[in-house]
Amino acid sequence: MQDKKPKQGTVTLPKLGAAFKQCWSQETSYNPRTWPPINHSSGGQCVVTSLVVQDFFGGRILKGYTEILEPLEVYPIPHFHCWNLLSNGREVDLTKSQFPKDAVFIKTGTENRKSLLSRKQTRMSYHLLKSRIRKFLNKN
Repeated sequence: MQDKKPKQGTVTLPKLGAAFKQCWSQETSYNPRTWPPINHSSGGQCVVTSLVVQDFFGGRILKGYTEILEPLEVYPIPHFHCWNLLSNGREVDLTKSQFPKDAVFIKTGTENRKSLLSRKQTRMSYHLLKSRIRKFLNKN
């Protein structure tokens, strides 16, 4: 049974952000062994989160890496990261909080969905997160 899609126009970025905070989990993380991370529940969630944001708001997925001035054990240097560029030109990164405040983000281009979803675990995590988000939004 497919989840009902929330009514068009009722989803805002703040609502979606709140939904992610309730729906991220070890099962939706890129690396479940290191979840939950020290800083924030958004750790390891950038790929699946950017895909779901794109589902709701369109636009493109940006890719790059972070340089963290004080490395933590859970973050390799440089650390791959992705976030969204909405069709209105606004950059949105709902998982930025997983990094220390002094992290520097280096944009290297855009990424396509097919490439991001080529890893089986990522596909499974994405579908799980998207399903949870829809259920959360339909209840709230």
